[in-house]
Amino acid sequence: MYNPDHKMPAVTEYLSSQNKGIPEWGLTKINAACWDALAQKDINDPALLRRVLYCDLARMHYALTQILTFDVDQALRKFFGQDFTNLPGFMKNNQTHRLNHMGLETYTPLDLWLNQTGNWTLELSERMDSPVTLLQTTRFPSSQALKNRVGANVEILCVWLEIEHRKLMMELFDIARPVPDPIRYNNLAVTDSFSQDIIWHYAIDVESATRVDEIHEHFLQLALNRTDYRLAYAKPVINRHDKSYHTKIIHQTLGMELEFATHTLV
Repeated sequence: MYNPDHKMPAVTEYLSSQNKGIPEWGLTKINAACWDALAQKDINDPALLRRVLYCDLARMHYALTQILTFDVDQALRKFFGQDFTNLPGFMKNNQTHRLNHMGLETYTPLDLWLNQTGNWTLELSERMDSPVTLLQTTRFPSSQALKNRVGANVEILCVWLEIEHRKLMMELFDIARPVPDPIRYNNLAVTDSFSQDIIWHYAIDVESATRVDEIHEHFLQLALNRTDYRLAYAKPVINRHDKSYHTKIIHQTLGMELEFATHTLV
């Protein structure tokens, strides 16, 4: 639990002295939950805090640029390769399909993001060279299926942003574990950082739960015949918090994961 004497003095002193780069962000005044969350991630020195913040901001910037430029048809052709021609007909007709969101792990605790929304949206605006406006956030626990998959508790933050007159959404996954060693000890390139992220994915909209079931059944057969593919879950997953119903397939050679989801549940 929170200890008022455990405020990581080195981190506080470091942040107070910064005049450029990632600013102080008022982190010397953050609430108890933020300090507890940093301790859970084992973020206990200023260099690590700076590295994690820069890493996550770079990853969020990358995610937003991906969402802005994502081509569903091109992504499916890349993912399935020669198997694309064997997909159900409605999956090959992608004029009505769009990217719903990109999901990624955040190594910075959600409490800190929520405490500093004005600062990180300003930082992203500078990186995107375009105003980034925060529209809405929704925070909720993950499904039990995802907790079982990663072996830890997980919270999700859905973040809706407006960029270039478009409404975009990211899902940030806060896994209850220390920052992974490759992130902790290295200044990884953005694309390399995703090799440490066990749940990053693109989520493609489909029109109904029935379609999700059909897709899942097709993927089951595909995974039986090809070792490249693996399903994330034995059956589609319901999440009542965001009213979604989805399945996920992983291409183990590409290191890529696609989610097919409907948000029509009530």
